Amino acid sequence: MKRSDVTLLRVAAQMLEVAIDQFENHGSNDYGMDNTPEHYAFIAKMIAKGDSPNEAVDVSPDKTTINTSDVEVMRYCVRELRQIAERLDKIKPV
Repeated sequence: MKRSDVTLLRVAAQMLEVAIDQFENHGSNDYGMDNTPEHYAFIAKMIAKGDSPNEAVDVSPDKTTINTSDVEVMRYCVRELRQIAERLDKIKPV
């Protein structure tokens, strides 16, 4: 793992935080994702690691869309990127 890879993850997390500040001021933070197995697993993991871990994934009545919040997705990505960067930063180069 290169040091620049860890820096990239940290910069991406910082940029997402800037975006969060902008998105929070929008009138609506609704975000719809295609209901694929990958997206469902992603949102389920986000919910499990969040403030309301017993909350269900919100799927549209026609089962095609996962309803969530753009800000919550970005906050989750920030946390995950920082944790990955921290773990990678502890790996000694060979």
